[in-house]
Amino acid sequence: MNNQRNANPDLLSHLERIILGGIAGAIVGATSFPIESGYGDVFTTFDAGIVSGFGARLVFFGVLGAVWAYVHDDETNRRKVFELGLVAPAMIAGLVVANAPPAANIAKALSNIDGFEIVSTAFAQNAPATPVEPPIQQGFTERFIKGLVGK
Repeated sequence: MNNQRNANPDLLSHLERIILGGIAGAIVGATSFPIESGYGDVFTTFDAGIVSGFGARLVFFGVLGAVWAYVHDDETNRRKVFELGLVAPAMIAGLVVANAPPAANIAKALSNIDGFEIVSTAFAQNAPATPVEPPIQQGFTERFIKGLVGK
């Protein structure tokens, strides 16, 4: 193999193929399932559960992309190997996103737009006081899953 590589420098080694596919798969993992509360929460308020779930997502899709690129060992073009690393993770991400209920996704997206109202709110009298409940604390497992699948 080494003699073939010296004769043809464009021939990819197994390690190069795995690295290219892994990077491509991790890119799909990072961009495919948005976290409901936004990526700002992941990076500004360090939550070990969400960050470790997000990291597990990157590792899973990176390994999947690396395996898929490694299996196609007859491909010698680096760009095409990178594209092969995108294929399997993107198909899985597409299936997961396609099976999500669309109405809920649209409502969530519209509710995240701050300060945008078509009709303003008007009260004829003072709004009744509502009791403020403390937020429910989620456990590590729930936060890990939130980082993993974005919900």
